[in-house]
Amino acid sequence: MKTRPLILWDNLIGREPGPVITHSADAEGHPFANLHDWRDYTSWRSSESGELFIKLDASGLPGQAAVVDSLAIAGHNFAGAGVENLVLAGSDDDLDYTPCFDPITPDDDRVLFRHFAAQSRRYFKLTIPAGY
Repeated sequence: MKTRPLILWDNLIGREPGPVITHSADAEGHPFANLHDWRDYTSWRSSESGELFIKLDASGLPGQAAVVDSLAIAGHNFAGAGVENLVLAGSDDDLDYTPCFDPITPDDDRVLFRHFAAQSRRYFKLTIPAGY
């Protein structure tokens, strides 16, 4: 099997100007800005329990849509926290979401990466069902 490297170059969450991002509430000392500051010693944590989410609204981008074909998450503790069925889904109306790939249950806390067929949508929502 041939393997080809993929270079991920467009971090939509860190883009300036970028899409509108909404998310579960921040825990004290762990603001959402830490999620995309590129430092490996900072972290975002939610003050909520149960289902957590990060939602991107691309209405401010050209064409009012974002084209997404991959998801990469580093520095997480999903396996250690018992997170199951992590899913990224896209929508054009913020009501009906279609999963970009089958739900993931991480086996370990190494970098999580999924590459999938490119999708152009106004909304993308990463859902962490178990919370942590």
